[in-house]
Amino acid sequence: MRRAVRERRRPAGSTPAFAAWMPVGIAALALALAAGTAAAQATIQIGDPNDAPRRAFTFAMPPPQVRGEPLSPEMNARLVREPHHATILYELAQVHKARGDWKAIEQLARAERAAKKDSLLLAPEYALALDRLGRVKDATQVVLEARVADPTADWTIAELNRLVSASPREAASALKPVVATHPGDVGLVRVAATLAWRSGDPRGALQMLAAADRNRTGTPQRWSFAEDILRGTTASDSASAAEVFLDLAGDSSADVAHRVSAARRAWAILRRNPASPGAARVARALQDVPPGQWGDELVLDITRGLREAGLTADARALAERAGSTGTANPDLAVEKALADLREQPDDRALQGLAAVADRSPDAGFRYAEALFFARAPVPDRGRRAA
Repeated sequence: MRRAVRERRRPAGSTPAFAAWMPVGIAALALALAAGTAAAQATIQIGDPNDAPRRAFTFAMPPPQVRGEPLSPEMNARLVREPHHATILYELAQVHKARGDWKAIEQLARAERAAKKDSLLLAPEYALALDRLGRVKDATQVVLEARVADPTADWTIAELNRLVSASPREAASALKPVVATHPGDVGLVRVAATLAWRSGDPRGALQMLAAADRNRTGTPQRWSFAEDILRGTTASDSASAAEVFLDLAGDSSADVAHRVSAARRAWAILRRNPASPGAARVARALQDVPPGQWGDELVLDITRGLREAGLTADARALAERAGSTGTANPDLAVEKALADLREQPDDRALQGLAAVADRSPDAGFRYAEALFFARAPVPDRGRRAA
């Protein structure tokens, strides 16, 4: 009696739960067994989508990962209909890539690029395949052709950096001619300059960067390049950055504001080594720029550095060029007087220090020190003032 009642409560036309789920389980097991040998991605739907949600399932098979399998009939049909379509070629290259068949990608890309005369077609896949086949120079050439055709393709710079790091010599042979004919491509110039600098050719790197800075506004490439080098943690990195800053400071075709800023950065690095002729090199780089445009602080630092390096004549000449008379910048006047005293410690040099002794405590100390070492009597301040 109870069994009959339960059967009456079951809706007409429904099936037991086990029987309803059995086809789903069998299909899932079949898909799991066939996943390793499938040639292309497929989507299979089981059950009626209009039926209860529990009886409609979708299974997506992953892309092929096994070498040597034939292409799916669907892809073959698409290739027949549109043999040179870029999207279809890209999907085909991805299939070869998943299989690790680099030779197939190389043959496909070479043939299709020649047929279409398009240097951008399959360029990333072609370059990767050539690299995996050990042809780094050819891979670099493919990336460079794509860069020339489309200077906005950012992937080319990342790929060039990777190829340059993997094989600098082979990549350089393909990179230099292209950079020489395209000096305005900042991305290419930076890659080539970095390669030249690391290869021991700083002069070549600076020439490429200087060519990129011509007829260009904004931050000079040499400035950015030096800042990147300066982020290193070794003393050689700092010295290299100072060389780049000095090259920019000495470029008469560059903007004066950029030159002076580069000179300050170079001096901030070079002054850490007292034995380095940093002051003389900075003064030489800015020799065609009036000292009035340097800024008082830089003029004073370079004048003092020249005097401390024993270049008293250069220190005096710089102070005189700055137009110091002891009124505008007393510290600079003191440096000029000290340069005179170092070169010729006579009464004339002492009088020069006496003229600026009242302008700052440092000037007074320097004057008293000069009197002490010269064993000269301290003059009467009243008479000197009169």
